[in-house]
Amino acid sequence: MGSDLFSLAGRTALVTDGSRGLGKTIARAYLAQGARVYISSRKPSARPR
Repeated sequence: MGSDLFSLAGRTALVTDGSRGLGKTIARAYLAQGARVYISSRKPSARPR
């Protein structure tokens, strides 16, 4: 994803099921664009460290 496409600096995102799969990919893309990202997961053991 190109960094010139858009900026999420100063924005906050909540990504559900962001510990794996598509949610994880989306969370990483938001982070790369400058967003503060909160990730929720049903399994406490799946939380990223």
